Amino acid sequence: MASAHSLYFLYLQQHGWLIRLLLLSVLSLLTGFQNVSFTPGKPNVEACESTVLASDVPVLNNDIKRPGQIWVTVWRDLNGNGDPDDNEPGLANVWMEIAEIDDLDGQAYFIRNEITDDQGEVKIKNLDDGYYRVTVLPDQVPLEGLVPGSGTPSPQFINLGQGQTTIAFIGYVNKPAVVALTPAHSRTSLPGLLVRFAHSVTSSRDGEARLTAQWQSGTDGRSVAWPISLQRSDCNSTALSAWNISGPLTVSESECALEGGNLLSEDEEITLTLTANQPTCFQAMFFIPAETPYGAEGFLELAAEFTEPGDPSGESDVGPVVTSRVVDYLMVEDNWQPGLSLYKQVENLSRSDGGTIISTAYPDELQKYTITYRNIGTENLRELDVFTDTPPMTRLSEPVRCPDTRPEGLADCEVVVFGSQTNGAGYSGTIIWRFSGSLLPGASGNVSYTVRIE
Repeated sequence: MASAHSLYFLYLQQHGWLIRLLLLSVLSLLTGFQNVSFTPGKPNVEACESTVLASDVPVLNNDIKRPGQIWVTVWRDLNGNGDPDDNEPGLANVWMEIAEIDDLDGQAYFIRNEITDDQGEVKIKNLDDGYYRVTVLPDQVPLEGLVPGSGTPSPQFINLGQGQTTIAFIGYVNKPAVVALTPAHSRTSLPGLLVRFAHSVTSSRDGEARLTAQWQSGTDGRSVAWPISLQRSDCNSTALSAWNISGPLTVSESECALEGGNLLSEDEEITLTLTANQPTCFQAMFFIPAETPYGAEGFLELAAEFTEPGDPSGESDVGPVVTSRVVDYLMVEDNWQPGLSLYKQVENLSRSDGGTIISTAYPDELQKYTITYRNIGTENLRELDVFTDTPPMTRLSEPVRCPDTRPEGLADCEVVVFGSQTNGAGYSGTIIWRFSGSLLPGASGNVSYTVRIE
């Protein structure tokens, strides 16, 4: 008779597959592996092995979200193309703020700050899926003098998916230079005169300014097309005040020439080399034909297109093009009548006895000319210019000065002369006394100069 142990062993041999099947069924329900097949009467070894291996894998719960990350690169975009090229360095130690945009209220909620490494890179990790804002913080030492490029702005907004890695690039270029083209003139002039508008260009950085000039149509639709000449000037010259300089032309060999022989060419474009924060001066000059009717007006638009030095291939930094514009206004009219009256008196200083004014003179004698100006109209005369020419065969014996006293309403005064000569003994040519303020109705004053007869 078989023992109880023998019978139990025999039972396991005959029915063990059924017991294993029951155990595996329970296991499959616990682990989620439900598609396990067996052949009755024979254990399925491969299925058993698969089930055992699967039991070692962590259970994936659909409620657990996989974290995402944002990789940010901050770099110097030397050529401004928006791509981090091999020769363009990263910007280290740049702080940025990460905020999440709420789906309901649209508000940005701060998460944390991050800082770039030596390569200008930072990995913002452990982020849930959502809408994020990455902002480079302002006023940082590594970003001094820089702004984000047009194609790589800050902040940047990123829609991050679950478990996703998103890359963001923020390139920095030079701040645009501050360029100033000044001043804007508004003047009147007589026909048959040369007009000079003095201007200066100043930039916050070194570079070049391409200057252009063109006429615009007046308010009545008419336009002028007088030849324009642009010439580099000395900012320290008295002749380069903030006002235009008008005077008669010297006509030589049927050509209109400036005093001193410099031809008035039709060069309507020049390039100036600028030094940071130092003004560079030039003149816009044109001749008003003698037959120009009174009432004609012109708008002279000047533009300074500034560019910084650099190689567009990216080997060196290139700044953006910055343009500054100014418009000068000119009206052709008889600005001496009916409001202004002029009277000139001459006195021979070499033979004057203090009582009788002698007007005749001989070589090497001194003559003093005094011009009296008076507002005989009923309106204020603004921006008064009193100009004259030294008589033929004479030269100044001393510098021309502004009068010590001026009528009420007139403010500052300056003396303007033409050409390369200076205001001093030996000068011959046009003299202008330029007053700011207004000459009131009935007011009058005097200006004077002394010449030596040649």
